[in-house]
Amino acid sequence: EGDIPVIGNDKKFNFMGASTAMGHSSNAYDIDDGHNMTRAHPGTSFVGAVLAAAYENDLTRDQFLNAMLVAYETTIRSGAAIMDYYQYAHSSGTFGAVGTAVGVGRIYGFDREKLKNRLESDWIALDIKSSQLIKEINDILKDAGATDAQIKWGDDLPVLSLEKEKRINKLETDLKNVIVDMTALKGVEEALKKLEGI
Repeated sequence: EGDIPVIGNDKKFNFMGASTAMGHSSNAYDIDDGHNMTRAHPGTSFVGAVLAAAYENDLTRDQFLNAMLVAYETTIRSGAAIMDYYQYAHSSGTFGAVGTAVGVGRIYGFDREKLKNRLESDWIALDIKSSQLIKEINDILKDAGATDAQIKWGDDLPVLSLEKEKRINKLETDLKNVIVDMTALKGVEEALKKLEGI
């Protein structure tokens, strides 16, 4: 619940809810744009968030268009830098996150240093989360009688109860998601390095 309207819905949400709903809608209804150089859909990543921030801050048309321009330019340049660095295509969300952060950050008055600090704190939080997940998986295996060597190499692990097996599967899925997020942030970091001075 909140004060921000969502296109195509009579309900109102907070910033996160509205930006997520509009972002998913643009992708689900396949009304996103296309960019040949990055082989991606840059706008679908940020239009919902920029629109939600614009509503929340009662922007003028020109302020909204300025934020959209900054988000597009940043997303496309980040996408090109990430493609150049990794030498293969990435999903729009990988570099669209950079455009979203910059476009929404522009609306909320973030400067370059504040945005950089935010990305660094996200990396630290993900690193801590991955360590916690690995520790919990290892603790479950040790409680079941696994040795450090068995855990390290994944050999001859003890049979687990169904409940513990489900828990480990959930933790491993969470860990994979954290690794994906960390990989995306690493790509963002490289893209920002290439964007310095542009």
